[in-house]
Amino acid sequence: MINELLSDCVKMKKELRNISRLLLTKKLSQHLMKDCRIGYSFLEALGTIRSTCLIEIGSGTGFLTRFISRVTKQVIAVEFDLRLIPYLRNYLRDLPNVHIVVGDGKNLINSCRCDTLVSNTPYHISTPLLINFVKSNLKHAVLMLQKEITDRLMSSPGSREYSRITAFVNTFVTVNRVRDFPSSSFIPEPKVNSSLVVLARKRAWDCSWLLYEDMLRHIFTQRRKLAKKVFRNYLRKLKTTVSEERLDFLGSKRVFELSIEDLLNLHKVVSEELNHTNKFRNC
Repeated sequence: MINELLSDCVKMKKELRNISRLLLTKKLSQHLMKDCRIGYSFLEALGTIRSTCLIEIGSGTGFLTRFISRVTKQVIAVEFDLRLIPYLRNYLRDLPNVHIVVGDGKNLINSCRCDTLVSNTPYHISTPLLINFVKSNLKHAVLMLQKEITDRLMSSPGSREYSRITAFVNTFVTVNRVRDFPSSSFIPEPKVNSSLVVLARKRAWDCSWLLYEDMLRHIFTQRRKLAKKVFRNYLRKLKTTVSEERLDFLGSKRVFELSIEDLLNLHKVVSEELNHTNKFRNC
């Protein structure tokens, strides 16, 4: 395995000389790895998961694909940019366990039979990719994200970074940072640093959680206001109400101070009330 990885690194470095021929675009957030330590870090993270099938979103030139193919039975490599497909196929032509798919990867997560999502994530799709992963049946994800996104995902209730995406993601998965990488690890260099993270599912998603997603969307638009008042406004939108006692656990907390437990309790309150009044239809 060590010799194979060293060979992959040498091959990548050699191919980097041809990158100038590729028309990478800022619009698609195309930043290719040029630091072999990124590939090694992905492998180390995947080694703790032991996946049998990976779906890689944004395979690009296949640099990362070649690394991760070493630790799984099958890789579904998805690339959106048609211009890169010939290059991708040529670079990975000797890997029989890699299957290349042309398409919008973030919309294909649920249609595959893989167990793990991998991506050197194009930064403009970071948030939708995270949301689609949460709503999938995949158990794990190993993702390279903007460092600021990772900081937000790992922020605590009451902090400036704590947001709707923080609450939504952490309700369903655990988030662990593996390590940070400087912008110089990529070509062309992005304007921000990046973080490699591992997401592990702790709660399954089904369509009954759409109400929870809707609740978060509403209350976090007023994140600095009193949670009790904002939640009551949400209930009025749903044309229902609850007793004061049922919201005592909120105290004087503001929305951005609510823990995942608080949010789940609010979801329970609104779900029970809507079921009780026959205003909530199960999907």
